[in-house]
Amino acid sequence: MGKEPLEIAKKNVRFRGLEDKITCRLGNGLEALEKGECKHLLLSGMGGMLMIQILERRIEEFETILLSPQSDYEKVRRFLYPYMELVEDCYVKEKNKFYRIILAKKRKGQGSSGETPDAGMISLKIGGNKSETEGKTLDSSEISKVEWEFGWLPLAKKDPVLKELLEDEKRHLEEMLSKNPQKVIA
Repeated sequence: MGKEPLEIAKKNVRFRGLEDKITCRLGNGLEALEKGECKHLLLSGMGGMLMIQILERRIEEFETILLSPQSDYEKVRRFLYPYMELVEDCYVKEKNKFYRIILAKKRKGQGSSGETPDAGMISLKIGGNKSETEGKTLDSSEISKVEWEFGWLPLAKKDPVLKELLEDEKRHLEEMLSKNPQKVIA
């Protein structure tokens, strides 16, 4: 965020009379926050690798993190799992663009070191839907590459927006292949 968007944010806060509840700050990543000042974090509108870089040194400070990465989804999920439990992982579509939304919470019994007795385990909890995977805990080695990439929760719930995203991607790849197969294969 630059100085102009910061001033616009401050103006919006003043307009809504929320100066006593919202403080606008300019900083790189989490630099503008003091350690322990915030329990909940939202990161959106950036690539997954940048999110990981922002969280690397300070993830243990947060009880919950809401992420909407624009890339590197598998890497984000793999980064989170030793520290956080994925509570929700879903897809939304807005104005013909797909977004991935990941809500993670600190694992129970996790100390400030980021170490947890079951750091290689992932608890599968399907929000609201009964499923044979509900409450089952898997070792991370049991999760397939497809599940890491697209999320075991949306796959287990048969997320309709994920299905639409995959169908769109398939159409796009088929169009590319039909127009110039040599280039696509190369």
